[in-house]
Amino acid sequence: MTTINKDEVLKSSKWLRLFFMVIYVAIVNFIVLPLIIFIVVIQFLFHLFAGRHSSQLEKVSDWLINFLGECLIYLTYKTEQRPFPFNSEEELNAEENIVEASPDEISDDSDDQIDSGNQEPQAS
Repeated sequence: MTTINKDEVLKSSKWLRLFFMVIYVAIVNFIVLPLIIFIVVIQFLFHLFAGRHSSQLEKVSDWLINFLGECLIYLTYKTEQRPFPFNSEEELNAEENIVEASPDEISDDSDDQIDSGNQEPQAS
């Protein structure tokens, strides 16, 4: 029989994650999914009567879909980063400080260009 490591079970970080997981499940179940269903119905009515969809509702639905995806990624242990509104300031600052850069290209012919710039043109 395997033994249970008491220290692992009592880690506060694990219990804190469970707390946030319960909150996100409640938010998704009672707020996000009903809002998405409401937007679906309203968008259908726009399409039915106006022949087009609402761009404002499209922006809201895009945000809700992104939030739902972030929640699902967190709930399935794909990431430790909590979604909005409980993401910590450290996580936000870490994302803002990421800078993508490519290495500088150094050409070997730069010395030749300097020397050739000082020469006078030859007459033929």
